[in-house]
Amino acid sequence: MRGIVTIITAPFVVAYQGTRLLLLSVAWSVMYAMRMQKGFKKWRLKVKPAHGDADFASESDLKAGGHLRSDGWLVGVIERPGRILTWRKRRQCVFTASEGCAIGMAPRRTGKTQTAIAQLLELAARPHKPDVIIVDPAGDICAGTEEAYQAAGYDVKVINFIDPRGSETYDAFSYLRPYMVYDFDRQVDQLGQLIMPDDANTREAHFQEFGRILLSGTIAYLIREKQEDATLYRAVELLTTDAKARNAMFTDMRKSPDAIVRQAVNAYDEAGDKERGSFSTTMTRKLKVWLRQGVRTLMATGEIDDLGHIVRGWTWEEIFRGEVPTVVYIRTGLGTDEGAAARLILGNAINTRRYMFNEGVTKFNRDLRILVDEAVTIGNCQAIIDATNELGKAGVRVMLWYLSTRDVYQTFPNAKTLVNNSDILIFGGGKEMDAYEDFSRMIGEKTIENRGYSQSRQGESQSASEQARRVIKADELRRMPFYEMVAVLGNNGVKCLKPFTIVNPTTVLYDGS
Repeated sequence: MRGIVTIITAPFVVAYQGTRLLLLSVAWSVMYAMRMQKGFKKWRLKVKPAHGDADFASESDLKAGGHLRSDGWLVGVIERPGRILTWRKRRQCVFTASEGCAIGMAPRRTGKTQTAIAQLLELAARPHKPDVIIVDPAGDICAGTEEAYQAAGYDVKVINFIDPRGSETYDAFSYLRPYMVYDFDRQVDQLGQLIMPDDANTREAHFQEFGRILLSGTIAYLIREKQEDATLYRAVELLTTDAKARNAMFTDMRKSPDAIVRQAVNAYDEAGDKERGSFSTTMTRKLKVWLRQGVRTLMATGEIDDLGHIVRGWTWEEIFRGEVPTVVYIRTGLGTDEGAAARLILGNAINTRRYMFNEGVTKFNRDLRILVDEAVTIGNCQAIIDATNELGKAGVRVMLWYLSTRDVYQTFPNAKTLVNNSDILIFGGGKEMDAYEDFSRMIGEKTIENRGYSQSRQGESQSASEQARRVIKADELRRMPFYEMVAVLGNNGVKCLKPFTIVNPTTVLYDGS
């Protein structure tokens, strides 16, 4: 009888126990979720250390910021323990953000050029190859990378102002489009800014502005009215070397229908004799480099077509629209003024990219990468500032290498804007302690526990207090070993290894080569 009762009641017992367990599970799950939510809220609202919690970026921080993807400029190499064999180091390259521009501060003999070579070798090895412009005053970057770019399928152009024989030429006026009614005057003004930039610290800004107005008016006049004589050399020659020819040109310019041309002559006419002397001195100082035979030879093709017009040669727009990636090396030499020519060439490239973007070309075939070694040689370049501030969407990325931060502030009137919008690569070995102090403050402070110990007749005592400490002090930055570096990438500070290994005096390898 008991067995029969058990058989009859068993389903009800099972249903009861199952329901009971299910309800208990739900209750425990709700309680656990509430505890998790409470713990997460407590963690999120926890009090941060009183003196800061800065630190170098972890691998997860770099990954979240996009600094482990090969989209930006190569920065360095980080080492992490192996995932399985923890004693074996994993090496991983670190990059700037995809649209990031960067400034490298590297004293001499600390691996500046080797790092630049590693950055360019990495670009050549990418599946999506950008167009590249390299300002290489000494010529050693070309020697270390040209073969790799040829092997990668690049069209290689070398503009060599040290030895123009056999060098590629570039006509500065090929940037201008006189048939564009609403854009030509703007292009002439941009060209004038590249030829005669403002000095960073000067008391004669109005003299420079006057010279630029006169130069722009002369260029516009020659392009529109004297196409058979429209070269940069001729424009400078007329303004600075031949007063008789200049006055004759001014007489003709006064009749021009172009208001920009007439404005330039009017500014000259309105100036007094004393002011004209100052204007003339300023223009001679700023424009003399364009009269050098090496510059004259390479800044024009020297060819005339059947109609008597000057053949301008290749243009940046043709390169940007072409199917083959192009690398352009510009060798200007050290301690010369030919850096002004490099400024004009790369400035025209940037301004070409801008007007193409403004005209609706939002998707370019390739990015444009510009690397400038010994960037102090190109002087103040407004196009560089514009590229850093505005042209990320147009695919322009700039890498500038300087020996010190003082060079930046003595070159650019608005240097703070340039530094503020760029990532910074910092090498040790310098003596500019105020710069290292600034970099140390950028990386931030952390809170440490300062322990104290004292002993007296009453016994021993220990104490502890919190205090601030820089993540890395200025003197620690200065004393970094040769292969170590620090980078400020957005809001992340990164300590890593330089991305090269010197195998012998003529061989530089980057991680992954």
